[in-house]
Parts: sequence; structure tokens; C-alpha cells
Amino acid sequence: MTRIAFIITSKGKPGGVERRFLRVAEFLNDQPGTECVVLASASFFSSFKLDQVKTVELEAAGLVRRAVEITDFVTQYGISHVHIASNPGLLSAFLCGIIRVLGKKVSISSVNSSKVKRQHFEIRSRIAHRVAYKFANKVDFLSDSILEKHQELFGVPKSKGRVSECSFLANKLETVNSGERNVDICFVARLVPLKGIELLLDALSEIQPTLNVRICGDGPMKSYIHSRVDVLRSHNITVGYCENPIDILSKSKIFVSLQTYNNYPSQSVFEAIKSGCLVIATDVGETRKILNDENSILIKDRAMLISAINTALKNDGFRDSLISESRKVFRKHNIKNFSDYFATEILEVEPSN
Repeated sequence: MTRIAFIITSKGKPGGVERRFLRVAEFLNDQPGTECVVLASASFFSSFKLDQVKTVELEAAGLVRRAVEITDFVTQYGISHVHIASNPGLLSAFLCGIIRVLGKKVSISSVNSSKVKRQHFEIRSRIAHRVAYKFANKVDFLSDSILEKHQELFGVPKSKGRVSECSFLANKLETVNSGERNVDICFVARLVPLKGIELLLDALSEIQPTLNVRICGDGPMKSYIHSRVDVLRSHNITVGYCENPIDILSKSKIFVSLQTYNNYPSQSVFEAIKSGCLVIATDVGETRKILNDENSILIKDRAMLISAINTALKNDGFRDSLISESRKVFRKHNIKNFSDYFATEILEVEPSN
């Protein structure tokens, strides 16, 4: 029996990265000879529950105590491989070193495409990245651009770095509702800089018809967003965290992905496509690996975003044709392909049949 522990160190509510690994844990847990365990804080599990996979609530406070708590579990439960499903930080760097000393395998994911320069990382963050990459057996990068940048900044060994084959959707965690689409625009992301929420709010300030808008997420920009929304009284805008984004997306007509550097491979983009939304996205980075002019509307600035929203909402046939074309991405981008990649390249076990 191969026991795999997924460690989620992030303190906030589950975002796209966390949902990705909660799903892959469930998928791999169904494979013969594999058992998965997810370790995270109690507050994390209060926002996202797993019924099919063993979960462990972490209780210790502080870096050292939390590291000891995780290490004790890994040792006592007979974990073979630990995957840290969060960007490198001080805790994950510490864990990578300890777990390697214990003679077990450890891997980590690196998924932040918004930090592209040395000055974007504080000194302790630079140290954490270097230490984590030094001790990890394998590093799972979300995209080629992140791997290339981190090789330049932190010297990631070529033997360790791997790039995710694809994003994917759950095969049983969410159900798409086929009811009325009474939400005109939906935005799903962590409420942090560079996700493009300012661009959406700027565009809404110039759109005349009253629209129903959902901004789903949690993060440090929430106060700023509320201050902007208070001024945009011509639209019905709701802001708040959503445990299951597909529940909202399946009631929405348009999903906007407006990141500054890259929309690839955004978990929310795939969730939106599955839910039957038209995707409007910024044409940046590796976005065209999944989106193009035949399956979405790609924009570069506020004027193009305003035009795209107006066109999509006024022309149901045009919107439906793009949505139909977008579903073809799942021929490649699905949970089995990602799980096979993860098992083979990161965990180094046999993939599913």
C-alpha cells in the first residue's frame, strides 16, 4: 500500500490550487494500492469537505509546532510520499528538509504565475524557495513559464522540475445545475492583486444596462472591492466566498478571467467551461494554450472588455457557439490525464489503467 499525504499549508479558504489537489487526492484514492490523506487546518475543511478521503485537522500553532505535528503523523501513519500542495514557504521548506532526513519522498507544487521578478519575493520567501527546491524530490510547476522563471531565480535542478500536463475537473465532486442563468457575469479568484478585479470594476462603471454580477472569492482586496461596489449602484453586485464555484457558474452567462500575467491553466476557467459559461479572458502569457478566438473572447484592455461583455450578452447564438467549441478542451484537459501525470512524474508510481 502506497500512502500519500497531501499537505495544504495555506491559511485562507480553498482556491483553485487547493481544489485541484483535493480532487486528485480523491481520484488517486480510488486506485488500487493507493491511499491518500489530506492534512490542513480545521478552518480549511470547514469550507471544503471530502467524504471519500481521510482528512486530518492540523491544530498546532507556530512553524516549529506545526512541522512537528505533521512529521509525527507522517511517521506514525506510515506515509510513503508527502506532497505539499502549496507554494513554497518557510513551513514547506522546513518540512521538505525533515521529510528527506526521515528517508521518505517529498514533492511540492509551485503555481504562482504573478511573481515574475526577483523583487516580487521577500528575502525569506527567496530562502524558502531555494531550500524547498533543494530538498524536494520533485517540483510540480503549473506552467512552463513558472518553471523557466524559477530556474533563473532559484536554480531549480532540471532533474526535479516537472510541468503539469493539464488542469482538470472533478468527476464526482460537483454537479452542474441546468436551471435559469440569472447571473450575467461571474468572477472567481482569490481577491488579491493581479487577478484583474480592478479591470472588471472599471468596465462595469461604463456599462449602462443593469447587470447581475457575482464576485466569488476571499482575500486582502475584499475591503477595496466593497468600496468600489458601493459606488457602482447601477448594477446588482454580490461579493463573497463560494464553497462550490460550479454552483454559481452554472447559473452564469459569462465568466471573466482577467489576470495580469497568465490565465493558464486556471482551475476556474475549466470550471466555467464545464458549467456552460462563455469565457472572456485577458490575452496574456500562455492563455492561448487553452483559450483561442474560436472558443472564447480574448481581450487586452478595458475598452475590449466592455465591448466583449456587451456583445456576448446581446447575442445568445454567438455566445452559445463559443461555449460549444470550448468544451473540446476536455478531450485533453481532464482529471485522469492530470492524475496520470502526477502519479508518474511527481509520485513516481504506476498510473491508473
